[in-house]
Amino acid sequence: MSHPPLEETAPTGTSPSLPESSTADPAVRREIATQLRLEGLNNAQIARLLGVNRSTVGRWELTEQEHIL
Repeated sequence: MSHPPLEETAPTGTSPSLPESSTADPAVRREIATQLRLEGLNNAQIARLLGVNRSTVGRWELTEQEHIL
């Protein structure tokens, strides 16, 4: 799955983020988080981009690992 590109530039003092429409569905956010993790981002970076708490991203990762085992 490919995710929408991050905004090239962000206003001063903000971080780039994904378009809001792409992150409305929780299942889509989880898929995007997985892709971002594969691209090397850590949980804090993913959380910031998706507008969720870092611990939420960690729970998503644990759930994915449980499904693999």
